[in-house]
Amino acid sequence: MPEEEQGLPSNPYAEKICLATCWVSKHKSVVNEIVTKLTADDFMLSANREIFRAITDLANKGVAIDCVTVGNYLLSRGKLESIGGYTYLAYLDEGMPEIQNYASYIEILQTLTARRRIIYLTDAASKRSFLGDETPQTIASGLITSLREAVSDDEAEGPESIAHFIDHYEKGMDHLMAPGRHEPGLLTGFLHVDEATDGFHQDEIWVLGGYAASGKTALALNIARNVARRKEPVAIFSLEMSKRSLFYRMICTEAAVSYIRFRRGQLSDSEESRIREAASIIYDLPIYIDSRGGITPADYWNRAESLVEKYDIQLAIIDYVQIMQANNKRLMGADRMSTICLDLQNATKKIHVPLLLLSQLSRVGKKEKRKPQMDDLKESSSLEQIADVVSLIYREEQYNRDNASLRGKATLILDKVRNAESKQIALKYIGWRMAFEDELEETEEQS
Repeated sequence: MPEEEQGLPSNPYAEKICLATCWVSKHKSVVNEIVTKLTADDFMLSANREIFRAITDLANKGVAIDCVTVGNYLLSRGKLESIGGYTYLAYLDEGMPEIQNYASYIEILQTLTARRRIIYLTDAASKRSFLGDETPQTIASGLITSLREAVSDDEAEGPESIAHFIDHYEKGMDHLMAPGRHEPGLLTGFLHVDEATDGFHQDEIWVLGGYAASGKTALALNIARNVARRKEPVAIFSLEMSKRSLFYRMICTEAAVSYIRFRRGQLSDSEESRIREAASIIYDLPIYIDSRGGITPADYWNRAESLVEKYDIQLAIIDYVQIMQANNKRLMGADRMSTICLDLQNATKKIHVPLLLLSQLSRVGKKEKRKPQMDDLKESSSLEQIADVVSLIYREEQYNRDNASLRGKATLILDKVRNAESKQIALKYIGWRMAFEDELEETEEQS
């Protein structure tokens, strides 16, 4: 019998049971379950890892599994002697009864693998701490994220057949075949936007881009308010603005009061009354703001997942992506943004909450006084790759301020919609209260 590797959690008996069950059971379904649920890394003994790989290869080719077929397979690849020869294969099923509870042994091996991963990860984090190249926050966030992945029991992350997916869909065939009836999107509150996109869905990333002062933060806050007013909790990760500034913006929008005049303390009595009433309304909305700077995708994942557990948030907003930190602070330029985008995509799929990701646009289009396009997104290729929807704000009045006919006119360009056609949607922008609305009548700017 090969010598057991020492120093890490293992269970040679459970390994033996799982391997021998593959030929003692005589049922292909049992073999398929074992090779599907386990991997070679679940076996600590090097001999057992080689045998499991042989069983997996043979099962995938439809070959019946027994000592002879496994032995011949290993012999043909020059590995039979290294695992202990036919003697060791015969040892595996020596005195082996017909196994009825092999699933419990699968679970034992999976648990031990998770324990070993925890040891590997904490050891790696310890070494990174000694090097001193990264901040403690980055190391801790990365470790928390990796530990969560290491102990995840979400089998849906692995490959599965269409038949298996359908048979095991937890909400049933009726639900699966009528997603529009059972899983409507999370509506933005803007009629034509919702008609064009069907709103936000789980695992989706929407990119909202705009030139400086185009109103992308205002539109994001409008969407947050619209969602929260339907009692759907929203999380806002503000990397630039404070909680107080966001609160002021929201109450001015709600009260239809000039933000500038509010900040200057120049409100009338009626406006003061509306502000107090608006503050009461905003107070009751399920909006959760995290304004800590220097956030990484790992930070976002951890904090958003905590908000999901505590408050069942249905939408997350990040303002804005270009000032996020990469998990690895050594990365620069395009590599940095590519890593940030892919890490955010991974986090979104893990926590199953749609993400509205705000982005700056390059200054080229603004200088040329033209409508923005997807290429104007900074690091556009990375953002385009992860986005289900790319929307761009355009306000022509920013370039032709003397043209009164353009006042308040805005266009939301849906440049990419993964599950629908691209289109342009007319909106009304009310600058003095920083609000976007659907098809409003002309609103005079307050003095």
